[in-house]
Amino acid sequence: MVAKHGIDLLCIQETKKENIPETLVKKLWGSGDCECAWSPSINTAGGLLCIWDPNKINVTSQFSGLGYLGLIGIVKESGDVVVMVNVYAPSEGGVRKNLWDELMSCREDSSNSLWCMVGDFNSIRSLEERVGLASGMYAVTDIAMFNGFIQLMEMEDVPLAGRKFTWYRPNGAVKSRIDRVLVSKEWSMRWPCASQLVLNQGISDHCPILMRNDGADWGPKPFRIFNSWLQREEIKKMVTKEWSDLVVLGWAAFRLKEKIKLLKHKIKAWVNETLAGMGSTAQGVMDELNKLDRIEECRELSEDERDRKMQLQQSFWEIAIREESQLAQKSRVRWIQLGDLNSKFFHLVVNANRKKSSLNGLLINNTWIEEPINVKEHIKSFFQERFSE
Repeated sequence: MVAKHGIDLLCIQETKKENIPETLVKKLWGSGDCECAWSPSINTAGGLLCIWDPNKINVTSQFSGLGYLGLIGIVKESGDVVVMVNVYAPSEGGVRKNLWDELMSCREDSSNSLWCMVGDFNSIRSLEERVGLASGMYAVTDIAMFNGFIQLMEMEDVPLAGRKFTWYRPNGAVKSRIDRVLVSKEWSMRWPCASQLVLNQGISDHCPILMRNDGADWGPKPFRIFNSWLQREEIKKMVTKEWSDLVVLGWAAFRLKEKIKLLKHKIKAWVNETLAGMGSTAQGVMDELNKLDRIEECRELSEDERDRKMQLQQSFWEIAIREESQLAQKSRVRWIQLGDLNSKFFHLVVNANRKKSSLNGLLINNTWIEEPINVKEHIKSFFQERFSE
């Protein structure tokens, strides 16, 4: 499984081993090019094991307690410092509550914001995540406690694909989603395409979960015009001129379609030429403003410097308003009601909308397919059959 899915970090719960030899670690990983950390079981209960590729992750420190094993490391490709916690929550509600409290303390004491927790939490987030057991007051209380823990940790579920449940009683009468991946909001902003795929069972009564930070390449995104572009006079003039200059032959609907298609390329070129440097322009404005502020700390600004400062302030706000307007449109939130320059909020909403509308794969003939080429081919065949009837 490690080689097949290109896994960088493997987290195993309930090892039931007080000691884990190096030979077993290499066997599980499939090669000797790995590093590991583990916490022992108590007699034959519990036990956690983490194995990772040192070429991908540089683990700098670790922390552990009853029911969890945490790693702090650097993702070598990007340089991001991340915290990854392997969790095996006890079945007793009171002891599980102690685990939640201890993990919250670890989170509060951490200076790192990129957190990811994986494992068997032995809790569900809603009654729909368990089938086959009568749900009493205890289940409702446990659900509320688990959701409260996630909220206080400021973490969220990663979008789920594949199977709906992660644990099955051998006879199939009871099934639950007690295993999951939780990430911090900062993690979601850093890797907005993250997803978790529930794989098929092996010999365990739990299903493996594959977590990915990068999304599949589904091809080019649909072209979209932002309201902030239309506030600029030059685009209005450009569109008017290009539309009148375009000559397309054919019947009316065809001419309209082709002219819109050609105009799209003209607008794209204008955006790349005119707006591509907006970020660097904003930074340049800020740098010059800061320079004038430092001068003003030592002496009074000249009349020309004061005029320049006013121009820079005006330019900065125009750039900022355009940028926030674009973020607001992406997030489909009414910007005017939510205040100015709340970029983190808008990025979170944009990412949430992206997760809701994302397609991670399809279940085709009881087989989960996630390769874009195969998914597209199946969708094409499906609609061809429908429209040929």
